[in-house]
Amino acid sequence: MGIDEVLKLDVPLYAHIPNGKGYNQEKETLEEHSNLCLAYFQRLLEEKQMKIPLDNLWKCYFSSTNSEILAFALRLLRYAILFHDVGKSNPGFQREKMENSAVGKGKLLCGTNHSLLSAIIYLDFCLGLLKQKGFSKSAQKLLKGLIYINAYVISRHHSDLASLQDFSDAFAPSGLACELIGELSEGKIQSYKGLVSLSEGKSESCPKFFERAVRGNNRKQQIGVFIYARLVYSLLVASDYYATSEYGNGVRIKQFGDFDQVEKLKAAYEGAARTEKIRCYEKESYGTVNSFSTQTDINILRNELFLDAEKAFFESQNGSIYFLESPTGSGKSNAAMNLSFQMLNEYRRKIFYIYPFNTLVEQNLDTLLATFGDAKGILEKIAVINSITPIKGEKETDSAEDFYQKSLLNRQFLNYPFILSTHVSLFQTMFGEKKEDVFGFMQLAGSVIVLDEIQSYKNLIWSEIIIFLKAFAELLDIKVIIMSATLPDLAYLTDEAEDVVRLVRDRAKYFSNPLFQNRVQVSYELLDENITFETLFNHMRSQMKKPTKVLVEFINKKSAYKFYGFLQEQEPSDTRIFLITGDDNQAERKRILASIKAETEQNVILVATQVIEAGVDIDMDIGYKDISKLDSEEQFLGRLNRSCLRLGKAFFFDLDSADKIYKNDIRRNREFTLKSQAMREILQSKDFSQYYGPILQRLKDEWNNACNDDNLPLFFSEDVQFLQFPKVEERMKLIDEEDWKVSVFFNRRIVLEDGRILDGKGCWERYKTLLADQKMDYAEKQYHLSIARSEMSFFIYEIDKMADFLTNDHVGELYYIEDGEQYFENGKLNMDLFKKEGALFVQ
Repeated sequence: MGIDEVLKLDVPLYAHIPNGKGYNQEKETLEEHSNLCLAYFQRLLEEKQMKIPLDNLWKCYFSSTNSEILAFALRLLRYAILFHDVGKSNPGFQREKMENSAVGKGKLLCGTNHSLLSAIIYLDFCLGLLKQKGFSKSAQKLLKGLIYINAYVISRHHSDLASLQDFSDAFAPSGLACELIGELSEGKIQSYKGLVSLSEGKSESCPKFFERAVRGNNRKQQIGVFIYARLVYSLLVASDYYATSEYGNGVRIKQFGDFDQVEKLKAAYEGAARTEKIRCYEKESYGTVNSFSTQTDINILRNELFLDAEKAFFESQNGSIYFLESPTGSGKSNAAMNLSFQMLNEYRRKIFYIYPFNTLVEQNLDTLLATFGDAKGILEKIAVINSITPIKGEKETDSAEDFYQKSLLNRQFLNYPFILSTHVSLFQTMFGEKKEDVFGFMQLAGSVIVLDEIQSYKNLIWSEIIIFLKAFAELLDIKVIIMSATLPDLAYLTDEAEDVVRLVRDRAKYFSNPLFQNRVQVSYELLDENITFETLFNHMRSQMKKPTKVLVEFINKKSAYKFYGFLQEQEPSDTRIFLITGDDNQAERKRILASIKAETEQNVILVATQVIEAGVDIDMDIGYKDISKLDSEEQFLGRLNRSCLRLGKAFFFDLDSADKIYKNDIRRNREFTLKSQAMREILQSKDFSQYYGPILQRLKDEWNNACNDDNLPLFFSEDVQFLQFPKVEERMKLIDEEDWKVSVFFNRRIVLEDGRILDGKGCWERYKTLLADQKMDYAEKQYHLSIARSEMSFFIYEIDKMADFLTNDHVGELYYIEDGEQYFENGKLNMDLFKKEGALFVQ
């Protein structure tokens, strides 16, 4: 294979010219670049086992395992990689971009662009190649559709995916593709050997034969087309970027972010102290206990959950989607960690841990650090991917350019074996249309994905989520673990519930156990009262016996701030008062939680918003909560009496309406809240299937049968199958645009509890200096960077992306504000003041 199949190489054609940085002084020929791209693609096929997901996708698409057809499909893909830049033979590109005067002087309508031209040349060549094969008419029709998808991806390889419709429109009589075909017919590119299949008239049929070819008979085929286009885009762009980087900077990517020694990772985990204790219990006691109802040691039940889930997996290893449902405090995270390692094998060598909030990402990173603290080399493979964590440095580099180049490529293409991230980041990779979103898509193939607290996802798209997850898992050879204490049976929405593996088979063993079911006594006495801050405070005082730790959760942030202020006005001398909201940064939350945990002599009142619910490691005695959704109430109870060493108490009240806060969420409806006696009984029994059953049925009825754009079958058969990427991204958004956040560094001086003073500007400058320092030993640099990041966390806050404010500096997506102190009151960021003053300042 070579580009000389479509181009005459008697006149030099170039792909890149020296960047002036001194590495490469020679121009790179188009042939050299194309061959290097193909070489990287071949490495991806072999080292990342990409043939497995590709074969899965082709078998699904063709509804066939015909080896000759699969081999030809791979050949078509290789040509897509090889020919993706042949449009650079465009005389305008060669003269103006490559400073190549050896080509003719003709100028094409596409100017100096080359992507669409490359797509046309590829399309024409491969359609001609197909004619030479003796495939059946049905196979030829499907192969034409595949060629068209590959050509579409080539046309977008320097831009966002946009919509296939845009590509189709280009072939209309007045479209650019049609006009370029005419110019190619006229021989305006002297180096091009000429069209063999397309003409101006025939080009109009391209969109039509694609639509006829790819219309899948079932939803899996419809999603398969969507996945295939994204995978081809990711593979093509990765091969292109790696090859370009090797030419431009001499940076050769040596590995693609998989565990090279899976057994070493498993051995390190098995050698951890906690795992060794569980294995000891397995040998001595597992399977010998007949009843756990009188068990007083919660660690015994945690051991049982770990081993029960592992046993269920070993008995169902061919599954794709696994549900791990168990009570808060039962050790789900450790059980999931063990399962993810067990799922790794020769072909599956990457792990994604996905959490709903950045706070949980950081919390679980701490857990991993504690688990693998003594395991050499493991921690270097763990990367946090979110908007507030800097790019992970590349270790084996010789220069500053190499360092930044490799680090950036690794971040763009997710070249890490072990990734901790948020569900927003994952969904951007799975569904985003921006090119940066799709770069790392190939890394999903052959991975284990652990999804935590899936009930926190927008329930309007629960059906779409589980349908997509199932198809992604089967076609890309992924194992997905979905875990929660309140896990909705999303499989019900797919009509294929039998394909989901439930890792906790004896649910009552845990949920009905007194250690979990009765550890918190729930009272509804305040639900019938007209709640005021004074009423709430007086009731709290009546329940507090020093030292008592009380958690008060509001669903409205303004109410939380007001009650915090009210408590401070009461000046209770025997009580420490804290406030945690979404406005607090990571360091502030950590400081508050550590102070609460350490307090043993005074009463504690923690006022909080919903950020306290999911997964936060805190153990309080008494809780007060403004009612919202039943699963939120259960998550709240999980913050009380976690150690099961005493009796916890919870009181629910009704202050703020949940309608505006949980808009479009069925769970806010009165019949699904604690205003209903049925919901109170479910909260006591912990049988959340009785809660989710009617909710899932309503979702299924309302969205699957809608006679509008929300209709679920129509979404998959039209938007997904025909690659309407902007529409798919919009529908699969977990967070509405007005709720997006950016990370902002507020420069100020902070006095720590030990009396040390942190200077924000100094922290910022030290961090920038460290990032640029290439002479420092890698281990030493990582040590100092970890200190710098820890200090910086005291100054970083998450701000609404829609807010208007000016910044003085930035590093990546982290923004710096010089005069940050003006926006703080009593040590707390006044978000209303910041938004008001920032907007005024911008105007």
